[in-house]
Amino acid sequence: MASSKRKTELASFLRSRRERLTPDRVGLQSSGRRRTPGLRREEVAELAGIGTTWYTWLEQGRNVQASSATLEQLVHALQLNPEERRHLYRLARNEEPVEPQALIIPQEHVPDELRIILESLSPQPSYILGKYWDILAWNQVASQVFTDFAKLPQHERNIVYYMFTHDRPRQELVQWNSLARVLVAQYRVTYDYLKSLGDSRIEQLTQTFCAQSKTFRQLWSKHEIKTDHDGEKTFIHRDIGRLQLRHSTLQWHRFPDLRLVVYSADHASETYQKLRTLAARSLNCLHGDS
Repeated sequence: MASSKRKTELASFLRSRRERLTPDRVGLQSSGRRRTPGLRREEVAELAGIGTTWYTWLEQGRNVQASSATLEQLVHALQLNPEERRHLYRLARNEEPVEPQALIIPQEHVPDELRIILESLSPQPSYILGKYWDILAWNQVASQVFTDFAKLPQHERNIVYYMFTHDRPRQELVQWNSLARVLVAQYRVTYDYLKSLGDSRIEQLTQTFCAQSKTFRQLWSKHEIKTDHDGEKTFIHRDIGRLQLRHSTLQWHRFPDLRLVVYSADHASETYQKLRTLAARSLNCLHGDS
């Protein structure tokens, strides 16, 4: 199909999908009667986290190029099904989209010596991240404080994916909004570095995050950067109440792609005693006790 014909069909396709949606369906407040059905162009642009002018040009069939990340944002904003998503990619880029389940998850290795260190840190919940922010290993108390990572599908075992797509962080993390913003700014540093090396997986991961979370897309569009990975977090744990934890990130010279994240509390604090309770519970679970 010729490029000009594809752009014309793309414009028609986008308009048809915009017109079938209503503000209520996408979580927007309706502002009175509308002369035409569906969403306005500026509303689609807002939902997708892109510029209104740029989206208007796309709908007018102008000669503009859409990246895969932008298309994923439109997929989410227009609530396209898998076949519609594929059709969008064929029209906009003359290619098939990368399916999330087809992404290659690299087998990053955590040496036994690091796993021993990880377990020795109990009752301080700790985990090891790979270079793509995948959660590669964790101690038992981390499963009690955060979630049972072993029960998550492997492609969801990623701290960014978990933060933005699971309910538990939103429910239990005090000041989730500000912490989410910091996390995206930290992830941006990794993205920029790996992208400069020609790493394709980091681009695919980011497209997945954008497609799965409107909040991530909005924060991603701000292009904020933060290099510091230490700080404090307060949890309202569903079973044991308030936990006030400091978190520190450590790296090894021998394993530069791995990061150990340790959550700690003063030994005299109430939080530390609660961590000991959770650690004991995890041991009971490990040995099959009720």
